[in-house]
Amino acid sequence: MSCQGKSYTDIDLASGSNKFLYMSTAERPRLPLRSIVSRTGLTEHRLRAWERRYGAVSPFRTKGGQRRYTEADLDRLRLLRDLVAGGRNIGSIASFSTDDLRELALADRSGGGLRSEAPSFEEEILEALRAVENRDPGALYDLLARSAMLTPSLDFLEGLLAPLLRRIGGLWEEGTIGVGEEHLASQVVRDLGGRLLRTSGSTGPVLLCTTPSGQRHEFGALLAALAGAAAGWSTLYPGPDLPSEEIARLAARAEARVVALSILHPALEPDLAGRLRALKKVLPSDVEVVVGGTSQVRAAASGVDGLTFLRSYREFAGFLEGRFTRGAPAPAGFGNSFPGGV
Repeated sequence: MSCQGKSYTDIDLASGSNKFLYMSTAERPRLPLRSIVSRTGLTEHRLRAWERRYGAVSPFRTKGGQRRYTEADLDRLRLLRDLVAGGRNIGSIASFSTDDLRELALADRSGGGLRSEAPSFEEEILEALRAVENRDPGALYDLLARSAMLTPSLDFLEGLLAPLLRRIGGLWEEGTIGVGEEHLASQVVRDLGGRLLRTSGSTGPVLLCTTPSGQRHEFGALLAALAGAAAGWSTLYPGPDLPSEEIARLAARAEARVVALSILHPALEPDLAGRLRALKKVLPSDVEVVVGGTSQVRAAASGVDGLTFLRSYREFAGFLEGRFTRGAPAPAGFGNSFPGGV
């Protein structure tokens, strides 16, 4: 048999062994790069990026430096292609064994693929609330970390984490749980969010997420930061309640391209429009400002030029992806934040 005009023995002699003669057909590196590109539909650029960044496959190199792939590599790349096309993130699944990839692909097909809207996480939310009521932060963290690892990131944020935080707030307001339980749960979310951000591996443009001075409800900004990381952006989350001058200073020093502000209670700032105009004035002119919040926020800031108002984390991730083309489409997953499992 031959490859690019050379027999396996010819290629093998360049590396000094006859090991290929004892390999099965699937194990033999006989396929050139152009054949893989043609048979998978992947671009050469994406294929090289998957190899270099994620170790998706490790092709053999001839003495002349040419890549040679096996049939097993081809099968693996087709699985990765299909899973990514269905919404999985290459960074989350590239380390899976080929058998695990097949099981994941089968599960996606059985479930009709990944959904464009967040699925229901009612069972997980109820289990999380039981952990909160039982004052068991370890159980709460493990449940949320496991869900973050196994669920596409935007589904996790919009279907589980955001509704859970709203439910916890409602239980505290009605007196079912006390401020102590609410604080325990909040700390778990901070810890998990911090870990997901630190280990996201995102290397795109810089995104700064925070809240303006006086807005102390932090989780809208934290979840926006996680959505930004899922969209491939290098995300800074300094916490909430930053004065305009500090936001501008941090954005300039970090060379941020987008500043995202979460505003939950516009009534806390009588002159919200003035505050946002002042921020726009001190920010570098090429920095875009995105505002997330209720319709009341939009109404209060409607007279400020140059703001983008977004309603959901999914919409925010789409906005960011439109400004930075990366190697794999959203929604990303947080599985690579837990390489050893949970």
